[in-house]
This record gives sequence, C-alpha cells and structure tokens, in this order.
Amino acid sequence: MNTSQTDVVNRFEKKQIIFATFGLLLLMCLATLANSLNLYSVAKQTTQFVSHLMQSENFREVSLTLEAARSNSFQAIKFKSERPGRSFSLPAISQLELQPSLWKRFLTEQIIIPIDNPLQTGLSDHIIYEASRFRFIPYSILAWLILVLVSIPQTRLMKRKLLDQFEKDIDFERAQIQTELARQVRHNLRTPLAALMRIPSRLPDSTKLEKEVLSSSITQMRAIVSSLDDVVPTKDPIGASTDIYGTLIRSIREISLAVPTKINFSYEIDDALASALTSHTPHEFRALLGNIVNNSVDSIVSVGKIHFTVCDMGAEVKITIEDSGCGIPQEIHQLIFENGFSFN
Repeated sequence: MNTSQTDVVNRFEKKQIIFATFGLLLLMCLATLANSLNLYSVAKQTTQFVSHLMQSENFREVSLTLEAARSNSFQAIKFKSERPGRSFSLPAISQLELQPSLWKRFLTEQIIIPIDNPLQTGLSDHIIYEASRFRFIPYSILAWLILVLVSIPQTRLMKRKLLDQFEKDIDFERAQIQTELARQVRHNLRTPLAALMRIPSRLPDSTKLEKEVLSSSITQMRAIVSSLDDVVPTKDPIGASTDIYGTLIRSIREISLAVPTKINFSYEIDDALASALTSHTPHEFRALLGNIVNNSVDSIVSVGKIHFTVCDMGAEVKITIEDSGCGIPQEIHQLIFENGFSFN
C-alpha cells in the first residue's frame, strides 16, 4: 500500500472513530433522557394512586405502594407531610446519607411531586423520589457495542470499495500517462525509422545476410512502433500470429548475429514445432528472447557459451536458455520478476 492509499485509509478510519464516538454519546444522552421520562412517569402514576389511598385514610396501603415503587424503580422515597407524624422515608432515615457527596448528588436524580388531596385543604404534602440518573447507560453501551459489531462487515466492505475506487483512479491516470507517452514516442520514432528503412536497399549484395537481419530488425521496430497505437491491450493484439516455429527461426538468426564471436552460441529446436500453433505477438516474443540472451551475454566476462533449446511438450512449448555466466545470487531470486528490477 503506497502513501496515498495509506492516507486515504487513515482518513476513513478516523472518520469511523469520530462517528462511532458520536454515536456512543448520542445513545448515552438518549438513554439518560429516556430514564428521566420513565422515572417521572412512574413517580406521577404512583403519586396519583397514593392520593386516592389518602382520601380513604388507608395509610398502610400508602406505605406498601411506595415500598413497591421503590423496589422497582427508585433508590429512596421520602413522604413529606405538614401534619405531625405523617412524614417517613423508604428506606429509613437512619439508612440514608444525611450529607451526600457532590458526586453522589450528580448521579442521583430527584423528582418532587405534590400530593393532590382535596380533603386536606391548606396542606402541601409531597413525595420525593430519588433514583439513579444514569441507570440506562449500561444498556446504551451494550446497544452501541452490538451496533459496532454488526457494522464491522459493512465497514470492511466500504473500506474495500474505497481502496478499489482509489486503485481504479490510479489505473485511469496511469493509462492516460501511458497514452500520452506512447503518442510522443510514436511521433519521435517515425522519422528516424523511415530513414533506417532506406538503408538495406543501399547495401551491397555481399552483405546479404546482414541486409536480411537489418530488414528483419527494422520490421520488428515498425511493429513495436505500430503497437503503440494499441495502447489498450486487447485479447488478440495487432500483429498476432500462431506460427511459433517461424518466429523462433527468425529470432535465432537475429540473436546469432548479435552474440559476440568470443561466445559460442548454439541452439536446438524440436522438429515437431514446425506444425505447432501457439498464439503470440512475433515482435514482442522476439524482443523477449533477445533481451534474455543479451542478459546472458552480459553475464559472461570473457569467453563462454550460450545454449538455446526449444522443446515440444504437447500442450506447451518449453524454452530453455543456458549460459556459462556468473549467474544471479540465490538471495535475490525472488526479486527477478518484480517490475523494474535489475541486477547488473
């Protein structure tokens, strides 16, 4: 992954973290709000029921009702009455903190609801309900964790799509650069190539073999320049052929003249290849073989030998090029197929 891709992924991951954090905070706020609304609703309903019980002077049922409400929803309930002996708290005052800490007061929510008792005019009795302000927070965190776990596959898919789109953009830009480069190379090579095409006709007949090789090389150069017009590779490239035997013979002739005299070049081509059909692009195939043999030549310091063998393997054609050069160190064998790699 290059630097640009890494930056894109890092920005995407930072946005995901920000959205996840914002989602957690939102869920916590909603949980706190839902808790307050729920507590107020329960306290309101409990107070209305207590008001009806007080009208019938059934104070034992009042105490039992408030105790049930405390067990289900509240930490403490305080009944405040102006009539002597009527005030009480659940649990008892002795079990409550008389001076709770600031943190305790922050965590505790108080709901004060007056008691509506038409039989006791002039009296302002009320009930104080105390409960945990953040009791739904654990549920909101659990819901957030579930959402995060569920969204992980979607996040990975979005990340993959982001990288794919980035790679497509890079490929598109690369194709545009290659198209422009091909146009410039094609334009700059056509004039000197036209001058080279006139040279073979001016050479004497005594250099027939050299003229043939030169003409073949110029033809190959023309094919390479023409292939630049086909900047988008197709399934069947321009100039494709199936006559692998003919291409091999022409390649051997060109290579034989290019190899220095101090190097013994020999070759062996299976006769069965004369009828073999293998789809290939001749000028590219000949250039490939020539480059490999040139590497063999470069690896030989003084004198040496290069042996070129082609065998018919039935469904495949096996080409072996052996030389007596210095070779490539074992530790860099895994690098030789990387694009742009070179070793002397």
